[in-house]
Amino acid sequence: MIYALKPICKKDWKRRNGTSLVFIQYCMGSNQRTLVDTQIAIPPEYWNRKLLKVYDDLPPEYGTAAELNERLQKMMRLVEDILSFCLKNTRDNPMFFLKKNFSPDLDITTLEQRKEKTGSLDVYDQFDAYIESKKRRIAPATVNIYMEVKRYLQAFEKFRGRKITFKSFDVDFYHEFIEFKIQMDHLSFLPEIILH
Repeated sequence: MIYALKPICKKDWKRRNGTSLVFIQYCMGSNQRTLVDTQIAIPPEYWNRKLLKVYDDLPPEYGTAAELNERLQKMMRLVEDILSFCLKNTRDNPMFFLKKNFSPDLDITTLEQRKEKTGSLDVYDQFDAYIESKKRRIAPATVNIYMEVKRYLQAFEKFRGRKITFKSFDVDFYHEFIEFKIQMDHLSFLPEIILH
């Protein structure tokens, strides 16, 4: 399948250090476009707008043109693979799916693994899948907060002796969980006792 993709690097986007980021643009229609960041940055005057690649005479401090162009081609293929996966396996909007899942070093097989996990109705599988999908877009401290919430849920599950499912989440669960968390915060050793 052919997708409307092209790498772009604009002079208008020049940053203080004199470089512009190279993006891959995906067009679903004339008014439906999205950009994904390749994390390649060059002075925009070294971008060949006709051939859509880095000029060979790029100064060496920005990398070699051949290597950057090869990385860019790999990312173009990766974008195609992500879009194909989306259309075959989800009902998501391809633009949003691409934006959510693209990263320059993504291993496409992780999408299949995520799909298997997200098909599970286990609360912790869903939690892990959510954290994995956000890892590259949020600060490590935020990932740690998510992991801490998961740890509290697991401790609460052990404490009350009943498995937590999606059906568990109601007002009573919320109040019990908050009360439990307050007690844990006062007794910082409690999570370790419950989890081990």
